[in-house]
This record gives sequence, C-alpha cells and structure tokens, in this order.
Amino acid sequence: MSPADRARHRRAPYATWGLVALNVALFAYEQTLGVHTADFLDRWGLAAGRLSDDLLAAPPQPLSLLPFLTAMFLHVSAAHLLANMLYLAVFGARVERVLAAPRLLAIYLLGGLGGAVALLALAMDSRLVAVGASGAVAALMGAWVALHPYALLAGLAPRAFRVRPDSIPVILLGLWLASQLLGGLTSYGSGTMNLTHGAWLAHLGGFAVGIVLGSLLHPRGRRAAGPARA
Repeated sequence: MSPADRARHRRAPYATWGLVALNVALFAYEQTLGVHTADFLDRWGLAAGRLSDDLLAAPPQPLSLLPFLTAMFLHVSAAHLLANMLYLAVFGARVERVLAAPRLLAIYLLGGLGGAVALLALAMDSRLVAVGASGAVAALMGAWVALHPYALLAGLAPRAFRVRPDSIPVILLGLWLASQLLGGLTSYGSGTMNLTHGAWLAHLGGFAVGIVLGSLLHPRGRRAAGPARA
C-alpha cells in the first residue's frame, strides 16, 4: 500500500457521518409533527402527478422541483431509515476514503436525482409520494463497485487475487442485489408499474449513476482494489 493509499485509509469519513446525521435529524423532526407528519412528507416528497401539474401551471411553479432534493433525506419509518443508514455508513465511508468528501457528496446527490428521475418516469400520472435515500445510497454502492471492481471476486477467492477481502460490503451488496431481483420479479408479476412497485428501478437507476461517476472520478484512473502485484 502506497503512502497516499494509507493516508486515504486513515481519513475520517466526516461527510458520510454528516449525511447520516442529517437523515437521522430530519426523521427525528418528522416524529415531532404528530398527525402532521403525512402532510410534511407529502409536501417535501416526490409525487409525479403533482410535479407535472405544477410545472405546467400558469405561471410555472419552479419551487416544485425542491422535492427532487428534499425527498432523498426523508423516510417513512424507522426500519426504512435504519436500512438506508446502514448501507450509507458502510459504503459511504469506503467511497469517501478514496474520493474524498466533495466527490462523495456529488455521487450521493446525483445518484438521488438519477433514482428520482427513473422512478418518476414510471408513473408520471401517479399521486403517490416517494421519499427515501435509497437511490442516493445505491449510487454509493455503485461507486464502490467501480472503485473496487475485483472486490466480489476477491471475496470468493482471496488467495487467487492476493488481497484481503472486505467482507461486510460484499455481503450487504449481495443481499441488496437479491432484494432488487425479488422486487423486479414482484413488479413484473403484478402487471402494474407505479411508484410503489417500481421503486426497485429507482434503486437500480441510482446504482447505475454511481458506477458511472465512480469510474469517472476514480483518482488517477487507478483501481482502488485489484489483484496485488507479485
């Protein structure tokens, strides 16, 4: 490991911690709203049908675009929040140590936007409201894969690749991919596609954005984790 690699490994993932803290703080705020929580989520979450109405109104309502940003920091339940924060902490810290905070934040935000666009494209007439950091977190997972293209193989055959496998993200990524496959099969079997059934496509949209950005932003075009040299 080079001195630069060791320095990155020791770098504290402050941006990742900040994102986790912001998501948790907003969820805690939601809990103080009581019966008004649903109204709060409806106002700051994404609703495709309402968005199209606002943009086509006379005059247009540009503030209606704010939910593209705000929705990726809101959650509907503690389980929803904890699952996303687990993946954010694990993958965000690893991406930040390689790319540093500004690029991590860019991937999170652009991944969330990419996931939102993919989700809304499925149901432009729907009034259902979508919230959650899943698309943004999926982008960090995609970036991790781009930065560590041999990680999955190394986890299966560490001696062949002569690297120590990073087991936790490999296991979490496998579980996530299995859940996305199940979501896709469920959506296909339902015969319908709306904001509820199509959420897995938003996750895959964010994941794809992360792979692209992780590849483009990779420092010096050098792979962060590959087969060790002899």
